Amino acid sequence: MPLQCGLNFKEFQEEKLRDHRSRSEIASRVRPRRCPYCGQHEVMRIHSWCPRYVIDEENASWRLLVPVFVCTECHVHIRVLPLECHAHCNHLSPTIRSMVLSWIRNGRHVRSLRIDQRLQRHWVRRFLLRLQSSCYSLGTDLEDALSKLPSFSFLFHNGYKTLMQDCIGYCIPSSQRIFSFDVCLGPG
Repeated sequence: MPLQCGLNFKEFQEEKLRDHRSRSEIASRVRPRRCPYCGQHEVMRIHSWCPRYVIDEENASWRLLVPVFVCTECHVHIRVLPLECHAHCNHLSPTIRSMVLSWIRNGRHVRSLRIDQRLQRHWVRRFLLRLQSSCYSLGTDLEDALSKLPSFSFLFHNGYKTLMQDCIGYCIPSSQRIFSFDVCLGPG
């Protein structure tokens, strides 16, 4: 399960994270305070760093190192992505936003970019699905609606909710233990 932090993707560049000290500094800045699954405090430990390639607006490819944390209680692995990255997309949010904005303004897909038109159509469809399924009214102006959505969410087709980390409700599974119930009756 990926989480997103507030850091820029350039903080995660492989060139910046060559030594152990810089990796531990980034890991301490993005470490989740609570496990998103079990809700326990201070149980997330760094497990590994996985490489990830992203493509920016100038079509340049960047190699990032993304930290993977593991919960010591429930053993779930969680990747922490930069703010501009999507969970299953190599292109950064500004690239996708500018392409969708160009489609809104011009009514057609951009051919000057070296992005496949099928992928551009997919992004526009996901954005329109996001508008249809949004729980709140974004208005009828598509350009205004695009500016209202956070950059990490305009490809989501389901609703989302932004919460502070301390306000997240956790579903702790019930235990199947049987407790003895002793009843002490007094005299009479």
